[in-house]
Amino acid sequence: MATNNLISRIRKWPIEKKRIFSILVAVFLTILIIVLNSALNVIWKDETKNIPLNNKNSPINTIQESFSKILSEAKPILDQAFGSSTSGQLNQTGEIIDQINSTSSSFSTTSNIVE
Repeated sequence: MATNNLISRIRKWPIEKKRIFSILVAVFLTILIIVLNSALNVIWKDETKNIPLNNKNSPINTIQESFSKILSEAKPILDQAFGSSTSGQLNQTGEIIDQINSTSSSFSTTSNIVE
């Protein structure tokens, strides 16, 4: 009931007063969030001081180990797939260039213009 009464009173205010009120509320909430965030950061830093940074079970080390295992298992397959396709592509590319050169030399440079 109190909130409905407060909202109905705010609705009766002129536009300028509503704008000033909304700006003040936004600034207050922003300052409140900054203060709470900095307080949480101070508390969190105190708790994390005792944890060593070079922990073997850290998430970054676990992810690195997983990626290295995946790459080591997939490396032979990738080498085989890319190795066979690149050697074939080099031969095909050379043949295509030879074909282009041979066909471009057979074109005549004179144009047949009907007068």
